[in-house]
Amino acid sequence: MTSASLAPSRLDGRRVDFSSLLREDGAVVLEAEPELALHAFTLAAAVDDILGWGVRWADQPGPVPVLRLRVAHSAPAGVDGPTLWWRPGTRGCDTALCFPDEPYASLDPILMPALGRADPARESELSGPVRRLLADEHGAIALRADALIALFADLPLRRADQILAHAHAASDVRAILGADLTLRWLLRQLLPDGGEDVPAFSLLTVDAEDQQRYFMNRAGHCSTVIGTPDDDLLFSKSCRTIMDRCEAEGLKAVFMVTGDELDPSFVDAFGDPLVGLADNRRVLDEFTARGHGLGFHGFDHEWWLSKGFSANPPLGTLAKLRYFLETSGDPRILLGTFKFLWRHRRDLLKARAHKRARERSRGEPFTLAEMCSDIERWCALVDWKSDQIFVRYPGFVRSPATIEAFDRCFTSVVDSSDLFEPDPPLPVYPYRLLAERDGVLRRTRIWEIPCLFVDKILRTRDQRRVAAYLDRLETMTRFPGSYLCLITHTKVLGTSWGHCHLYLHDPLRGMALPTVRASWEALARLLRARTRSLSQPTIAASAEGASACRIAA
Repeated sequence: MTSASLAPSRLDGRRVDFSSLLREDGAVVLEAEPELALHAFTLAAAVDDILGWGVRWADQPGPVPVLRLRVAHSAPAGVDGPTLWWRPGTRGCDTALCFPDEPYASLDPILMPALGRADPARESELSGPVRRLLADEHGAIALRADALIALFADLPLRRADQILAHAHAASDVRAILGADLTLRWLLRQLLPDGGEDVPAFSLLTVDAEDQQRYFMNRAGHCSTVIGTPDDDLLFSKSCRTIMDRCEAEGLKAVFMVTGDELDPSFVDAFGDPLVGLADNRRVLDEFTARGHGLGFHGFDHEWWLSKGFSANPPLGTLAKLRYFLETSGDPRILLGTFKFLWRHRRDLLKARAHKRARERSRGEPFTLAEMCSDIERWCALVDWKSDQIFVRYPGFVRSPATIEAFDRCFTSVVDSSDLFEPDPPLPVYPYRLLAERDGVLRRTRIWEIPCLFVDKILRTRDQRRVAAYLDRLETMTRFPGSYLCLITHTKVLGTSWGHCHLYLHDPLRGMALPTVRASWEALARLLRARTRSLSQPTIAASAEGASACRIAA
């Protein structure tokens, strides 16, 4: 590192493991000044995520280069084919990125506070006519000279810094998406024929956890506060309901299953055995038979919630009331809640004490042994045989040990855990997670697809608000290859229309509000019309797959 570089503190001073990144058959070649190895690593990782053509050192033999990358303070002496030159920054500037063409120009300015910026190259440094591609009030961000594009903003560093923060639930997902989008746009200028247009993708993922443990009572009926109590949250029934509703709209779903619903060792909120376990096991085979998917959501969901780092602070009572008013707003729910709390007050106190006893380990970090054991128990429980897996860390829990365990156990992992709101509505593309061990930064085999909760919109009665939210999602689908990874829950989409349920172990901490049928149908129409709904077998292939799907932006 040099004193002139502005690497973020999370990256500053880190060594890099190029062996986790470079390929001998790479069609992208890389050269860098020795003191800029970290910068070269972050740029090469970003470009490989986008193109999927592999990267190798410029002095290594291999196929004819499709693209050349240069990381240096000086411009390349000569340009032989498409070249991206990055001059690392020497000062920090608040940067607003705007694009000149559609659909990019329709996006709000992408804000990058204190982004590392370098002095733009003089025309005498570049051969041929020079044209500004991107600029802001501080000057040029990218210039074009024939087959060369020169970048003067530390977008690869910002991207890598925030990806690395994923393990600690501290990543700024918008910064990753903004940096990634800008790099894709620049590569599109260099390689306009590098990929064909592909539709946007959609992943409807269903968090299938805690229904029995937290909502089912001893008789096997749900804790409904409006509607007729029934078994509509039973795992097998709710999963089948969701499959029916998806298939009616031509959509696929991936069910993120926990051990809570399948293992006889688990008990409900009152310490009693769970009901319907045999049928719950049968529904696992139905996922595949009906063209849907199964994903990892942890063996013991409640244990996950009491460990590691969480991106979501607990909601207070006022915040929950505001959420209720913004969504359902049905006064019958408030009346039913008060009646439920009073009628079951003794049992609820007992259930809450039982849950607190389970949370004694709250805040203790995961160990690698604990993570590997949790994964192995889940795989054995569901009879998982593939070396590829789709995952979501339960409860948005993060830990460096989590990434380490998945990277060790599987040849390919697709994770959808980092949460963001579509405001601004930035398109989403997969990116490989980075990991740090003993001060060395390396690439993992884990692909991240940031996700969006749709539960709130599914519970909203006001169809004007639903339409405004779906307009933002529609903007994201205008970008070929963009992903909509949408999270719902079995306790939302799998319940009877209009039901509301209280957590049996701690009603004041949350409730499952009723889903509005018209809101679900409006979302389904958008996905059916604007996206390709991905099933389990196509997720990994689309994330890692052919360059035609990856460069399209």
